[in-house]
Amino acid sequence: LGLQQPVRLARAAATVDHLSDGRLDLGLGLGVRELPHSAFAVPSTDRVERFEDYVKVLRLLWTGTQVEFTGSGIELQAARIEPEPMQTPLPIWFGAGAEPALRRTALMADAWIGSGATTTAECAQQVARLCELLSEAGRDPDEFPMSKRAYIAIDRPQIEVDAWFSALYDGWPPPPEIVLRGSADAVTEQLIELGGAGVDELLIHPAGEDRAQLEVIAADILPALRDA
Repeated sequence: LGLQQPVRLARAAATVDHLSDGRLDLGLGLGVRELPHSAFAVPSTDRVERFEDYVKVLRLLWTGTQVEFTGSGIELQAARIEPEPMQTPLPIWFGAGAEPALRRTALMADAWIGSGATTTAECAQQVARLCELLSEAGRDPDEFPMSKRAYIAIDRPQIEVDAWFSALYDGWPPPPEIVLRGSADAVTEQLIELGGAGVDELLIHPAGEDRAQLEVIAADILPALRDA
């Protein structure tokens, strides 16, 4: 977020919210230190403060408020944007599972998505901690959507899964335990286990993204999840 121009981003998000008939969920991230901050004349040392300030600015712009803001080394003056979002408020989703990120999520976000690179056990720990932080902030965890990206591999050899990850993520070898694998029934059981960990929405990401897996997901796994 810190490398974006907040007024332009606010207008673009509001426009997409209209084009989608009020169905936009906007995911915002802090970004890693290795991003080319210097190319944007933005110091990487203030990326947390800039991120938090920009979230506040976005929400002010979406409510039609004239913004005069100075903070994080920026000065911003902007009148109301048009169009305003259809949703009030437009939902902002945060990711990441480190303690500072979970604290920011509890205080500032409307929803949370867990990383696909975490195991079910790690996700359950993050969800439990986020529930504690939400309660401390006076927010109801039951009214706070929580989700997770779930990598799955239905009847696929390990060598094929590793090759797919390596091609997609520039050689990153995934820990085997982050991929839900096996038969359709086995993968379904593991996805249901994620639901038991406190996740109420899933972003199912098949390793390989081939048509055969998509057909199994649609025909077998999704109906079983709805009935679970």
